[in-house]
Amino acid sequence: KTVIRQAWLAGERVCLIGHSLGSVIAYDALWELSREDGDTRRIELFVTLGSPLATRFIRRSLRGAERKGAERYPSNIVRWANFAAKGETIALKPMRGFFAPMQELGLVESISDETELYNHYRGDRGLNVHESYGYLIHPHVAGCIGDWIEAVSTERALDAAPAASSS
Repeated sequence: KTVIRQAWLAGERVCLIGHSLGSVIAYDALWELSREDGDTRRIELFVTLGSPLATRFIRRSLRGAERKGAERYPSNIVRWANFAAKGETIALKPMRGFFAPMQELGLVESISDETELYNHYRGDRGLNVHESYGYLIHPHVAGCIGDWIEAVSTERALDAAPAASSS
């Protein structure tokens, strides 16, 4: 939470990436920031990779799980992109089915699931479809994150252009 707050205080726009259990920690931190701390700033892009968030055991343990309606979910995510590789044993279910109420309640603009991608990462022990490196180099994941970075960079350049020309 501290790093996210520091980025916001510096005026930075934030893309938060969580892999595996890290996505659960990130989700809980976002819930705490918005629901317990009352922070109204938002994460522009939440990317989950090989995430167990949609599994029953994890869903029941999430921050806010005992609450009803909008209070059950974080309110500080603009867009959520979830990626799960074929053969994953951690990310067993798509997010949209379980977290669709977030969109219906207006808490998030979109939730996308891409669950048919191939993660070809090979380490010393052979193929590992859950490895974060394999996700991050996949064209769809890299494209999603790269598109966000490009949009932020373009907007910064446009914001800076009038200031540069007026000096």
